[in-house]
Amino acid sequence: MTTADLRNLLEAEEQECTVRTLRRDIQILTDRGYDYGIWEGSGVSTEYCLRDRKWELPELQLLVDAVSAAQFIPRARSEELIGKFACMVGPSHRKELKPQILISEHIKAKNKDMIYTIQAICRAIDRDKK
Repeated sequence: MTTADLRNLLEAEEQECTVRTLRRDIQILTDRGYDYGIWEGSGVSTEYCLRDRKWELPELQLLVDAVSAAQFIPRARSEELIGKFACMVGPSHRKELKPQILISEHIKAKNKDMIYTIQAICRAIDRDKK
């Protein structure tokens, strides 16, 4: 997010914010262990990114491609899951998170509840093993 984006968000919450206080607050968070990426461009607003996320972009891209390629997941359900993955990255990376593996519609399953059926089968198999 840019400095302007952060200031707009804070002002929408009726919190006063200047560029100076924002930089100070980010520095305090960094000193306390939060992993922020800070990019300062010439003539361009400074951008901040919280890097310490449970899932990094390459990991989520792998999951997006796996869901896209899975023939047993219908296209609509694949798109829904990919949308959920996209919420796990920052807004600036959401456009990057798209399937790199494209499967034609006729190969994808039609049963939207297939993932629940597979889960039930796995549970039944697991109970038999015990």
